[in-house]
Amino acid sequence: VPDLIPDDITWEKVTTYNIGLDLDLFNNRLSFTGDYYRRNTTDLYTVGPNLPQVLGSAAPYGNYASLKTKGWEVSLGWRDSFKLGGKPFNYSLRAMLWDSRSWITDYYNETGDLTTYYKGMEIGEIWGFRTAGIYASNAEALNGPAYNFFKNGEMFRAYAGDLRFVDVDGDGIMTKGNRTLSNHGDMEIIGNQSPRYQYSINMSLNWNGIGISTFWQGVAKKNWYPRYDSGYFWGQYNRPFGYMLKAHTGSNVYSEELDNWDTAYWPRYSAYQTNESSVNRVLTTPNDRYMQDVSYIRLKNLTVDYTFPAHICRKMRIKGLKVYVSGENLWTSSPMFKYCDNYDPEVI
Repeated sequence: VPDLIPDDITWEKVTTYNIGLDLDLFNNRLSFTGDYYRRNTTDLYTVGPNLPQVLGSAAPYGNYASLKTKGWEVSLGWRDSFKLGGKPFNYSLRAMLWDSRSWITDYYNETGDLTTYYKGMEIGEIWGFRTAGIYASNAEALNGPAYNFFKNGEMFRAYAGDLRFVDVDGDGIMTKGNRTLSNHGDMEIIGNQSPRYQYSINMSLNWNGIGISTFWQGVAKKNWYPRYDSGYFWGQYNRPFGYMLKAHTGSNVYSEELDNWDTAYWPRYSAYQTNESSVNRVLTTPNDRYMQDVSYIRLKNLTVDYTFPAHICRKMRIKGLKVYVSGENLWTSSPMFKYCDNYDPEVI
């Protein structure tokens, strides 16, 4: 039996408003480009309103959603030359910075279900729990809220070394509510996985046949919460036969012997805390303690070259000769490397 099809399907429509400014000053040594834009996308092709079950057909896809995006980008460059040792020294520098944010402005989600899109949602937002460190003792954990945010409604009582979650609504139980806008329990928006404030820097210089050029690239703001099966992050917190990570050793992990509840980053060592098939999957739910800052800066390319003088090339009976060495992705720095250096922040 064929599914229903709306009788007014049309193309998605994009309307963009843009204002920009281009400047070249000081005999073209200084250049500036700036743009601000707003893009409205309407008639997005997606799921439509729910239909009665007795109809016998699923809700048809159609032009039911819309999206707005605001963004900007700027580029600033400088190039110049001067004499060094009687020979021209040429150099240039160009930096670019850009950013954008997107929001859902229309979407069929009558219940405000947080597991899908909803009207007013910013693309990339992460819902989860706030934390306040690690429990120092079993008695302290016993007086804290019980955990009731698992798939099947199982209750879990915390122990010394477990995460201390913040009971936002004060009911003594950590819950996700029914995961809707009107009832989301103790969950809040704790981050966003969309890249913000992306940038790049190009630098080059040339003198006496020697050339050096570099290309830097990065993201100034981005969050990532590791999935339950991210073995190179959770290690044996996922399964006891998983990877034994160096980051999960020593004083980094809470232990009764060290009594390091106030300095340890990782909770007590207990397997299946991120495994979806376990009752004790405490770490599966996103929280602000283990949500990673995956902003980064990377040296994408470094090239060093030498151009042989014309008189040498003539003696070799060639028009020109340049030799160079180039390296890609030579260096990267990111806050996430403090706790996890097994992932590439650029491709997370």
